[in-house]
Amino acid sequence: MRRAHFLTVSSGAAAAVAAGGFPILAAASSALAGLAPTLNGLLAPMPAFARGQWLQYSFESAPAYVKRIGFGIEHTSAGTFHTIETQVGGTEYACDPNTIKKSYLSAPAYGNVLAPHDVRFLTVKAGVSFMLAEGTKEDALWLLDTDAVYSTHTATIAAESSETVAVKHTSVQAKRLTLKFGGGPLRTMTIWLAPSLPGGVARLEASVSGQDPFAMRLHAHGAGYQSLVTESFDELRKNLIG
Repeated sequence: MRRAHFLTVSSGAAAAVAAGGFPILAAASSALAGLAPTLNGLLAPMPAFARGQWLQYSFESAPAYVKRIGFGIEHTSAGTFHTIETQVGGTEYACDPNTIKKSYLSAPAYGNVLAPHDVRFLTVKAGVSFMLAEGTKEDALWLLDTDAVYSTHTATIAAESSETVAVKHTSVQAKRLTLKFGGGPLRTMTIWLAPSLPGGVARLEASVSGQDPFAMRLHAHGAGYQSLVTESFDELRKNLIG
C-alpha cells in the first residue's frame, strides 16, 4: 500500500558480528568484485522476519510518523496465513488504535522490507469494531508504505563503509552502502544493512525522481507480538466485504 494512500485511509549472525565479521553480507561485498547487485539480492542474505516479532520504523520525511509492525501466523477456516499487522502514529505519540490493519498474505512466507506483499484478506478498524475484505491488487502491502524506494534494476555501489548505528538504546554494527541506479525513478539509495536485526535494515535514505527525499530508520524491535484485532477471522468472515 503506497505511503500517501496509507496515511489518508486511516542469533548466529549477531555472534559473527560480535566477533568482528560480516559473513552474512557476502552478497553485498561481492558487488565490489564487479557484480552489479539488485535490492532483492542485497536483502536475500538478511535475517527473515519471524512469527511474534514486532518492529517500529520512524519515517523522517515529511510528514514524519512512526509505524509499528507485528508478524504472526493464524489458522482459520480459510486456511493458515502469515499475517502482518500495522499501526501508525505521530513521532511523539503512541500509535493510533484506529489505524490498525491486519493483512492475511497470499504467500506462505513474509517478504523482505522492500518487497510488496500480496494480500488475500485485509482487516481494518471500522469505528469500534473491525471489517474484513477480500484483498485486491491495490491492497498490496509495502512495509515502508511506498513502492518508490524499490527497484528491480541493478545498482552500482558508489561507497561502502562499516558503521555503528543506534536502534533504541542499543549500538548495532552495520554496513553502509551507497547505491546508484541506472533505470527507473529510484536514483540513489543509502542503506545500512545489519544482520543482527529482523529484516536486516537499520536505516534507509533514498532519492526518487520527482519526489521528496525518503528517509526511515528502525526505532525499536522485540518479540512476543500479540494481535490487536479482537474479533476472530471466522466471525469477521460472516460479514465479508468485497
